[in-house]
Amino acid sequence: MSRPEWLPSSTMTVNMHVHETTAFPVRFYAEEDRVTVDITGSGGSVTLFLDRAELARLASVLLHTESELDERTGRVVPNDPTPEGPAVEPVNPAA
Repeated sequence: MSRPEWLPSSTMTVNMHVHETTAFPVRFYAEEDRVTVDITGSGGSVTLFLDRAELARLASVLLHTESELDERTGRVVPNDPTPEGPAVEPVNPAA
């Protein structure tokens, strides 16, 4: 999804604490090769609009960040090339 020149590169700054009760419902827009990911909790929600490239970039940042945190805290993680991620909660975009 290319950004039109007239659209700002970002629209706001939001801080959100993620807890075990935070939900991550996902809507798939296969025909446009993109998704939306809601980060939803009792205090509100934030929706990320991601095309495939930005989804991959976000996934890479999160994986790298987790690895860096493991190193900095001395946590030993089993060498698993396919770690399980959080369950994806698909949502029907027509709903």
